[in-house]
Amino acid sequence: GIPLSLNANIGLGTDKTYIEAMAEIQQWEMNKVLEDYVSHFIPEVEKFETDATISLIAACFGTYDHRTGKLPSISAALSVPESYLKYEGLDKELKFMIEANLANDDNDRIMVDLTNLTASADGMEASISGSTPDLMNEDPSFNINADLAVTLDSLARYIAEDFGINAT
Repeated sequence: GIPLSLNANIGLGTDKTYIEAMAEIQQWEMNKVLEDYVSHFIPEVEKFETDATISLIAACFGTYDHRTGKLPSISAALSVPESYLKYEGLDKELKFMIEANLANDDNDRIMVDLTNLTASADGMEASISGSTPDLMNEDPSFNINADLAVTLDSLARYIAEDFGINAT
């Protein structure tokens, strides 16, 4: 199951709903997510192995106005600490981590901040961060920063021989 903790206090009114809620998932093992859920739709995930854990904290505090649609304060933080990922048939592993946040502002814009997404393996190191000031906009804008460093001869060890690609 999902290691979910939820505490909420909700007051229903005719024009407004008061919400005070906190949800938390602590160290949900990604292998369990892949095996228990994703593998039913994508059988190929059974070839992956990881020690990654997912932690998520979400909060909602304030009043939802039924007439105007004004949202209460909403926030969330997602964390996957540095972990490894292996794929059946490859002898090397990929190291990765993820940190992201979501919140709304006084104008009900949903802002997302990908603080850090990093991945590294022999021959490769990638780092991505980014944000969007209004995810729910008809045409949201995204700010993305990425760094990639590759050593081709080291990276070639990850490419299966039957791909027909050589790097030296």
